[in-house]
Amino acid sequence: MFGADHIETLLERFARLLTAMTAEPTRRWRRSTYSMPPSTPG
Repeated sequence: MFGADHIETLLERFARLLTAMTAEPTRRWRRSTYSMPPSTPG
């Protein structure tokens, strides 16, 4: 269903989100704060 590259990208985004949220737990997060540019199909 998902390729290895896609899964790796999802994990990187999730790790970035968790890092940001634990660094500033009281901040209200919006999608644009932690999202990455869309990946190109490959």
